[in-house]
Amino acid sequence: GYGPLSNRDNKIIGILGIGVGQAQIFNLRDKLVLIFSLAVLLSILLAFFFGLSRGASIVNSIEKIRFGIEAFGKGNFSYRIDMQTDDEIRELADFFNQTMAQLDTVMHQLDRYSRDVVKLEHKVDQSSHELEEAHKQLLEYERMAAMGKMAAALSHELRNVFAGIQTNVYNLKSKSVKNFPQLVNSLNDIEEGLSYASQTLTDVLRFSHP
Repeated sequence: GYGPLSNRDNKIIGILGIGVGQAQIFNLRDKLVLIFSLAVLLSILLAFFFGLSRGASIVNSIEKIRFGIEAFGKGNFSYRIDMQTDDEIRELADFFNQTMAQLDTVMHQLDRYSRDVVKLEHKVDQSSHELEEAHKQLLEYERMAAMGKMAAALSHELRNVFAGIQTNVYNLKSKSVKNFPQLVNSLNDIEEGLSYASQTLTDVLRFSHP
């Protein structure tokens, strides 16, 4: 930049010039570009590692649910799922733990009832075969009641998923009729599959009603 130098009589007696070298400007530009590039790279790395961490957390949660279902199938009603997340899977795990706790209580009650039955066997004129069948029937009723509650909860969650898929399929069909007619049959198959799955859920719920 340049500016005039004047004396006390406002007469210009010279010019003052100040300049900055190009090398200094270019060095500053290069530093800014380097900082911006590092910031972008760091953001990408952070997003990548966050995605890996979140994905691993979801897989770990599903694995815990699978172990819980295996324990339920083996009759280990004292098993509990320790879920540290704060999402829908946590709610499902809490419901599973509540159901298992109820089953565990029922099993202890049935065990106590069984001991009482053994004592009463010596007092009543009743065949051991009838007592065994009655005991098995009680266990089966309690197991079916618990499975009915779980089926209702799972049906609610699955119907929400089916509704979302149905909406997306409908949107795809509306866009594919003109542009991709070869996909319409596949989308129709998906709709039929969703309808069959929904009907199956309805049948299961009807069967599980008291």
